[in-house]
Amino acid sequence: MGNSGANTLANRLRLYLSNPIDILAAVSLANICFLRVWRELIFASSNDQFYLPDYFYSSYLAIILNIALLSVFLWPAIRFVVRSEVRWKKITGSLVILACMIFPLNFVRLIFLTNAYSIDFLKDYWFAFLLLGVYMLFRHLVRTAHSIVFICLVLSPFAALTLGQAVWMIFEKQSATVKVASVQRSTLSVKKPTRIVWLLMDELDLDLTYLKRPMELKLPEFDRFRHQAFFALNTNSYSRPTLAAIPSFLIEKIVQHVRLAGPSDLHLTFDDVELAKDGNYLEYPNFFSEAAQFGARAAIIGLYHPYCRQFSVHTVHCERYSFNTHSRRASKSIAQEMLNQIVGITPLAVRINAVAIYSDMEKAIIRYAGDS
Repeated sequence: MGNSGANTLANRLRLYLSNPIDILAAVSLANICFLRVWRELIFASSNDQFYLPDYFYSSYLAIILNIALLSVFLWPAIRFVVRSEVRWKKITGSLVILACMIFPLNFVRLIFLTNAYSIDFLKDYWFAFLLLGVYMLFRHLVRTAHSIVFICLVLSPFAALTLGQAVWMIFEKQSATVKVASVQRSTLSVKKPTRIVWLLMDELDLDLTYLKRPMELKLPEFDRFRHQAFFALNTNSYSRPTLAAIPSFLIEKIVQHVRLAGPSDLHLTFDDVELAKDGNYLEYPNFFSEAAQFGARAAIIGLYHPYCRQFSVHTVHCERYSFNTHSRRASKSIAQEMLNQIVGITPLAVRINAVAIYSDMEKAIIRYAGDS
């Protein structure tokens, strides 16, 4: 009896694996679900990387594992839709496939409704399109699921491309991590007699943090820092755009124009004369380099601007958080990166990450700005 059951299970498994097209469709659909993550990991241009976290090899290994796990979950659903003749199986599989489409559609929403590529027509009538889409999906549920599976098969080479690039980047990032670690050890081994902590408030909501903070949001370290440090409201910025204001502030030269030139480089124009011909404004003396010359220990807790890529040579600690990315800060933990990516493809990711930044910065202040 036991042998009979084992043989039956083996026969069913052989039957399932005899249709590799189903597996291919499942991997392709899982790959499409993580389009937002792929866009940042491998499809971001050199200039786009200026705004992104510094992803480790764990990020690329995490997305491979996430796609593998999601594929295992989607494979039976696709088989139900394509192979089964039982109605409830077809409906169940169709609902699972359509539910997964929330993630790529959310990616499309972020691209075309919330940034510079916004389409006003979609912004004005998005709810009507949503109702029409829901009606069509449930009116032709199984047929729609069949169409999605077919499209996934057509796009399956795209999955091979992205997964192959992820494997390549794992080895690239691992070798880069070894080189960076050796540099950081020599930098951090120098003991400094003075400590400087600079809390950069750029892109941090002043009202939400201090002026009009909700009662339920507790930020004791922010409050303590405000009362101990210099705090001013009636101030003028060097420049309104962040990309020009921060370099102006740090190098004490008014920047008239700034242009992205890679993950950490900026071309700066002073009085309409482009002085930084090679695009690296860090050639100019800045606050952190001068502080290091005086034997100061500097730490940065910042948002938006890639401070850690630009000033790690002159600082002993650095915390930098990104906005409007699938992860506010990359982690070397594979499990944490897998969770970050799963949360990052959901429609609530922007809100979740924005709120979490405050908690993370509070902890960073305790670590770096607290008494010791």
